[in-house]
Amino acid sequence: MASISRDIINKIKAEIDIVELIGEYIDLSSSGKNYVALCPFHQENTPSFTVNPNKQFYYCFGCGAGGDSINFIQEIDNLSFQESVLTLAERAGIEVDIKGGIDKEEMKLREAIFSANNLASKFYNYLLLNNDIASEAKEYLNERGFNEEDIKKFNLGYAPDSWRGLYNFLSDKGFNQEVLLKSGLVVAGKNNSYYDRFRGRVIFPIYNVRSEVIGFGGRVIDPEDFPKYLNSPESPVFSKKKLLYGLNISKEGIQDKNEAVIVEGYTDVLTAHKFGLTNFVASLGTALTREQANLLKRYCDKVYIAYDADTAGDKATLRGLEILRQAGLDVAIIELPQDLDPDDYIKNKGSDAFIELESKAPDLIEYRIDLIMEKYYDQSANSRLKAAKAGVDFLATIKDELTQDAYAKVLAEKTEIGYKEIKNKIEKVKKENKKSRSWKQQNRAQEKSIEEDTKDPEWQVLAYMLQNQKYREIGIDKLDPAYFSETTAEIARQIWGDIDITATEVISDLAEEKRDNLARYFFTEDRFPSKNKFNNLIKEVITGNIEKEISNILIELNKSKECDYINNLLLYYKRLLRLERRDV
Repeated sequence: MASISRDIINKIKAEIDIVELIGEYIDLSSSGKNYVALCPFHQENTPSFTVNPNKQFYYCFGCGAGGDSINFIQEIDNLSFQESVLTLAERAGIEVDIKGGIDKEEMKLREAIFSANNLASKFYNYLLLNNDIASEAKEYLNERGFNEEDIKKFNLGYAPDSWRGLYNFLSDKGFNQEVLLKSGLVVAGKNNSYYDRFRGRVIFPIYNVRSEVIGFGGRVIDPEDFPKYLNSPESPVFSKKKLLYGLNISKEGIQDKNEAVIVEGYTDVLTAHKFGLTNFVASLGTALTREQANLLKRYCDKVYIAYDADTAGDKATLRGLEILRQAGLDVAIIELPQDLDPDDYIKNKGSDAFIELESKAPDLIEYRIDLIMEKYYDQSANSRLKAAKAGVDFLATIKDELTQDAYAKVLAEKTEIGYKEIKNKIEKVKKENKKSRSWKQQNRAQEKSIEEDTKDPEWQVLAYMLQNQKYREIGIDKLDPAYFSETTAEIARQIWGDIDITATEVISDLAEEKRDNLARYFFTEDRFPSKNKFNNLIKEVITGNIEKEISNILIELNKSKECDYINNLLLYYKRLLRLERRDV
């Protein structure tokens, strides 16, 4: 790309082992020449994410995500292309000379948003510490147990109850309206007006793992105001589903204990830290995502959930807990007393009492069984049967036989139904589920077979040209972007417009569907074709283009009534026929 030399990019890729890199994010298992894993980019039960160490490339046969080491970091850490290159350069110990400054618009925008967020956090923090207009906010925080030292330590702030306080401040500092709007700090009003998103709220800055301010959370002071909490919207640097509040200050504590405690709110995390519990993070909403699960998996093996009693058992929360379990994390649920959240419990009872609760926390499977019993069990035989059936359906989803067997005994004891009957029913449900999966897999296999039998020569030629300089030269000599269809012409124009462009750059610039399709073709074959086979693919591209032109001519001939136009079309038609029959 324009600002980082391709020699440096290629050197970085040569130094980074993609298997080692991806293995730090997800658990890879050897499978023949490749490595496989559950995909970090979509939810699945059977591994379809594949890493090829020879090509230094990854591809998911489930969702189509694919690329090299730079593309992986870009996608999983929500970075720009240049940020990904710089991140891997630091890892490889390679010094990067950025020529002419960073001129990519996306990079400029992200950096400007980071700067605006950083300055906004200082603005809010200064007002809370030094201005009388924040007296109610400071009083509210003091009532919640946070003093001036805490405000400084956690960089808490106050958004003034005015329409344009922050807007005017940042505008005076040189930030334009595009940056302020896309950061989410301001909102567009009527008649080209702008106003602050956060007004009259206590402000909690939200950081990424590198301790950069990526967004904010604001809490009302007056309990009558609505909404109670307001977060930054999605932006080029802020994605709620990919972050955990407090991870920047808790990651070391999580790694040391190999455990994380997930809570709901900002003050839960901050109170925990005040009391020496340094492995807390907040989910900013209880519907946990696969991205958050994979993020935690990088730091620990066990997760405790400490939501309030009303939230912990709802369906959205349970789906999130299953996502954590499917990501390979051990999950336990801390059962808090009714009407107490972790913040209140820790302040009232102390850290030792919370640790005691933690030690008694049932694991997710036991917790799920208890919820089933609460829902169905009322001592009647019919209720016991309903509870047993629901428990069996749940236990049949557990893959580990020993775990399944252990909890089958628990379910049998709780429902007062024989263990053998419970176990037999689980096996029956598993067989039914297996038949259903087998049918779906057969359909997928047929679709895959059809897809593989209809490989598009245009995609194949472009994929080979991007991966091999010799084939790139042959393709450029014999073809032209005009030969390619609308779907692939964008990639062809990039190659012909810049013969030294790398596959990494092309993939980074493509829309998601085209990017994933190109990645699939990169993964199609282990070896490059012979020169003769490659020339045959080129011929297929040319003849395919000619056939389309002939088809268009025949359509025009049917439509037209002008003799001269018809004669010209017929001459062009004959020339195309000669070209089609001639060897390339």
